[in-house]
Amino acid sequence: MRMQDVLARLRALPCLVVCAIEGAAIGGGAELALACDLRIAGSQATLATPQSRLGVMLGWGGAAYLVEAVGRGRAVELLTTGRTVGAQEAVALGLVHTLVPAGHAEPTARAVIEQAATAAVASVRAVKEVLDPAASPADVARIFAELWVGDDHRAAEAVWHDRPR
Repeated sequence: MRMQDVLARLRALPCLVVCAIEGAAIGGGAELALACDLRIAGSQATLATPQSRLGVMLGWGGAAYLVEAVGRGRAVELLTTGRTVGAQEAVALGLVHTLVPAGHAEPTARAVIEQAATAAVASVRAVKEVLDPAASPADVARIFAELWVGDDHRAAEAVWHDRPR
């Protein structure tokens, strides 16, 4: 339960959470990676959820995160076979968002974070909030309206209108 809470809190953070994977993310490591918003993997990275071969199952909430990433059918296949997925296949399946040469996952993750840091903080929070499966159309409309009248939008709009054409 403690690790379920930790991963749920990680997912609920209002900031972008980016994971750099070099080497093997197996079992709990894969669950931790799946709890992140973005996953960047070096070309030698592998992911596996071998719990079914060990007589158990994912216990930290990662099964739901896996379904979200790859769909129910693929999740069932990965969870019941426990097979190891290489980095290229992980991208094709949606387990990983970006594939980079071995040794470049962390610097790439840092670059993504730096780029995202240029976005309005309220907008990043809003993206995460509206992508939550529990968000209703009314929630989306409310959040958009709040951002529309917010200081970040007004400042950006002023810059947009003053730009050279």
